[in-house]
Amino acid sequence: QEDMVKRRARSQVSLVISHCDVALDWIPNFIGDRYKIHDITVYSKCGQEVKGLDKLKSEEKPRVIRLPNVGRCDHSYAHWIKEHYQSIDKERDVDNVVFFLKDNNYHQSTYRLFSEIFSLTSDLGFGCALKPIWCDCPEGSHQCNPNDGLMLHNQTEVNAFEMRHRHIRLDRDGGKADSFVSDLYPNLKSWKDSMGLVTTNSETFPVCYGGVFAAKKGRLLNQSQKAWENVEKSLTREDNLVEGHYAERLWAAILGNFDANFANAIDDVVVPIINETSKCIGRPGMILIPKAASINFL
Repeated sequence: QEDMVKRRARSQVSLVISHCDVALDWIPNFIGDRYKIHDITVYSKCGQEVKGLDKLKSEEKPRVIRLPNVGRCDHSYAHWIKEHYQSIDKERDVDNVVFFLKDNNYHQSTYRLFSEIFSLTSDLGFGCALKPIWCDCPEGSHQCNPNDGLMLHNQTEVNAFEMRHRHIRLDRDGGKADSFVSDLYPNLKSWKDSMGLVTTNSETFPVCYGGVFAAKKGRLLNQSQKAWENVEKSLTREDNLVEGHYAERLWAAILGNFDANFANAIDDVVVPIINETSKCIGRPGMILIPKAASINFL
């Protein structure tokens, strides 16, 4: 507890908020008042008033920047990273944290507490807001197996992820199939490689769903400036686009721990107890382990 107090005291938190039309007044209660918010950047994309901004307190005056309505939250995050990349110092920013979040809290009931997100980020360099939600329902099926899902995924299956024919997401999010898909990037790996993004060469890697997460500021240097420029530019193609779903599934891996020994150690622990991987339409590759094993593991 004392160590966490010290970490909170020396860590500066930057908030990066992707805004469309929802008031931001829920965010202070979610974060609490024990954390030092250094700066706040709000990217507003839908031409709406940014309500609740007066509730957000930070050392520096919050900035509101209007951007075209493209790429959703993933574009907002990549834009902030591209704009701040040169100012990041690995030693100075070793304990500083960037919290990326959307304006809405529709899924807050499935979020970790901010204290948990901060603790994960302090310890591991990355913290996902959304708890792992296990799913093993093939498309059209409502019969799920009694397994627990992990944040870890089979990297090969995630690399093969595509949404070319999954128009249920288009119905939910709006958009047309001919502009949603991309002939240039038929699957996640093709986009990742084209962007110049790198991940660990391990059997498993983490996936954070939901587009709300935190990372140590220095971890943004895991990727080259050119890669971030490529990502930001790629996500300007449309408002609702498949590249955004690729980005969502890569944030944890590209901002995570790049130490090969760490990645291999995770494989050594997890792989022997894998029951199967998810065939869920939205979470292919999610590692499922028997509930009995998850009691000791999770």
